[in-house]
Amino acid sequence: MKQAILYIVIFSFPCFSLFAQQEETYTQYIYNKYALNPAFGGTSKCPDIKFGTRLQWVGFEGAPVTSFISYHTAIGYQDQRSKNWHGLGIYLVDDRTGFYNSTALYPSYTFHTRLGRRVVASAGFFIGMRNLTSGIAGNADPIMAPTTRIIFPDLGGGVLLYSPEWFVGLSIKQIYTNTASSVSYNGATDNLYKFRARQYYLTLAKWVEAYAFSFSYTPSVLIKYHETVNPSVDIGIMFHYMENKFNIGASYRVGDGLAAMLQVNLLKKLSAGYAYEFPLSKIRKVSGQTHEIILKWDPCWSTNSHFGKVNCPSF
Repeated sequence: MKQAILYIVIFSFPCFSLFAQQEETYTQYIYNKYALNPAFGGTSKCPDIKFGTRLQWVGFEGAPVTSFISYHTAIGYQDQRSKNWHGLGIYLVDDRTGFYNSTALYPSYTFHTRLGRRVVASAGFFIGMRNLTSGIAGNADPIMAPTTRIIFPDLGGGVLLYSPEWFVGLSIKQIYTNTASSVSYNGATDNLYKFRARQYYLTLAKWVEAYAFSFSYTPSVLIKYHETVNPSVDIGIMFHYMENKFNIGASYRVGDGLAAMLQVNLLKKLSAGYAYEFPLSKIRKVSGQTHEIILKWDPCWSTNSHFGKVNCPSF
């Protein structure tokens, strides 16, 4: 019964239309920027390795669950005098919502060029394959779709302008939308491209040093525009203590949810981020909170800035 209620609630929201499925959502976007914009690939001097999972609307069977693994590194970067270098990476994500599953693998390439002593521009792209599965195998319920599966190419791209203290990025995902195949649904036919509407992301952040209080903080904004639903805006702030070893913060998704965030160094090269999100939209009437965990392995923890050791977060 709960699962049926969840489906009704999910598909009553425009952001979960069966024919305009969105990309996965992350509360800790400031900690997971590469997943939104491939231009972040290679912005860290050393390899960036992350694993994460997001449990949305906990308490309902079939509620959204997202898991990912990402890796990216700089190629050809020597030191702060390097003019041009490259970034290579890979992003694997699995997103499940009720009878809808999506699994994708995206290799990426990024080119970086220095515009000044502390300012760098980059452009990159994801190109990979996505596997979409909908329906429940063996399901006898006439209102539920039969199992349908399709594998198709997917493409995304982005640009980025950054320094050790700030960044501004713009990206587009799901560029490839014109899949010609069609889906039969209880006698009706619809084009699969409607599953993959384009999405645009604008991200920006600024690191600020509060010298009088021995900490720093990073305000950030994420604006996401989907071709079939209203734009969403996330406003966040992180406070950094103990040379970025302990960070706390909060995020507000306008009209949709509030979140508290915590990031700590568990070991010298291993850090973890946790977010607790409480919904403000109508979904709160039938569901509860969202939990998100991201683990990061940093092989060269103390020197992960292009500009030498600086007292600010590595973008």
